[in-house]
Amino acid sequence: MLSNKFFNYILALVLCSALFGCREQEKVGFTIYGTLVNGRVVKTAYLYEFLPQYESIRMIDSAKVGADRFVLQGRSDERKPAFIRLDSAKEGIDFFLSNHDLNIVIGKNSYSVSGTEDNYRLSNMIRLQHTAVNTRKQIQDEYSKLVADSVLTKQLEDSLSMAYAKPSKDLRKLILSEITANMDSDVMFSRMCLRLFSSHITAEEVDSLAQLLNVPLIKTEVSSRK
Repeated sequence: MLSNKFFNYILALVLCSALFGCREQEKVGFTIYGTLVNGRVVKTAYLYEFLPQYESIRMIDSAKVGADRFVLQGRSDERKPAFIRLDSAKEGIDFFLSNHDLNIVIGKNSYSVSGTEDNYRLSNMIRLQHTAVNTRKQIQDEYSKLVADSVLTKQLEDSLSMAYAKPSKDLRKLILSEITANMDSDVMFSRMCLRLFSSHITAEEVDSLAQLLNVPLIKTEVSSRK
């Protein structure tokens, strides 16, 4: 028969395991590793969370930027939309916040977030948006040069017009697809997409989707909501 001493030893192990388990649970949270690229100069990064239905925001953490890097930390009781403001910039770096490690690479005109599947999907849409905008600008510059050189023909003009319209059409199609496809399974993702990419779809589509998603359309700006 096992001795009381052995039972006491087992009990002590169980209690220690429970204690350390609780401590491990207390450590659960998120860490955001930010990196600035392409000459982006920033002194301070501020992390905000959106409260329900985007009606208000709350600052969670802030960090000084050193050697083009910063780290933000905290704990999120649930997955939620959030954004990072760099210094006094009005536009934010939007993403989904949850208790995971995230890596955010921020350039002068775009950014990407990795670490979770939803942020990967959102970053892919941001990348395609950036590509579409740049493509249109390149075509516009080419058109202006042809006009300035007096070598623009009707054939070239038609070709450039079609090329100029295609990126916008493709992006609009993707945005509508992502919003409608996730309405039931991930309404938070649909709401984020509508808020970020509403300028790339028609006003009628924006109004219709906003009603379906029950969300007001606001920009990620904090200067007017401090």
